[in-house]
Amino acid sequence: WRVRKHGEVEGFEHVQAVLAGQKGVFGMALHNMNLEFACRIVGLTHPSIAFYRKHNNPLMDYLQYHGRARSNKYMIHKRNARALLAALEEGELCLYLPDQDYGRNQSIFVPFGGVKETATTTATLMFIRRTSSLPLIVTSQYTASGYKVKFYPPMNELKTLDDVPALTLLNENIADIINEQPESYLWMHKRFKTRPDPKAPSLYK
Repeated sequence: WRVRKHGEVEGFEHVQAVLAGQKGVFGMALHNMNLEFACRIVGLTHPSIAFYRKHNNPLMDYLQYHGRARSNKYMIHKRNARALLAALEEGELCLYLPDQDYGRNQSIFVPFGGVKETATTTATLMFIRRTSSLPLIVTSQYTASGYKVKFYPPMNELKTLDDVPALTLLNENIADIINEQPESYLWMHKRFKTRPDPKAPSLYK
């Protein structure tokens, strides 16, 4: 009851419209400070399936997995892409975090948040293009009484644009959403760790 009391949802009609059309929802969530609480809010609104990376610390992994899975359906390990593709085709609401630095082998460099060349994973587009699901961004923000999960309208153009313009557009939208409440974002996540030139100095030193 505490989650219901302090949590609210905005824009869920966008999810409902997609699901009503018998399509899955590819929810592109952001790495926010209140991500764990947001997962509970989403689950209480509509149980979802989330794609996640196993934590290096077994205890933290247990807490992360069971905390996010609570009130949701289940979690899919990031190495099991086929399971996420299947869930999307089955018309599920799935959550995936695209604002991660997976290194240069799995990314292309496009602008993000004022940094001209940011390693941006191409796996995001794979999930969008190989399924009939529709992609939309979902974020979590602080409110006066607690937390808010906010869903944005579908970004259907990501299905047809080439990789560079598609990921550039996605990053622009993510940056705009972060700027709505910068203090909510997990800046310690080191989003700009990988540089185009392997010999270039780190932006974090």
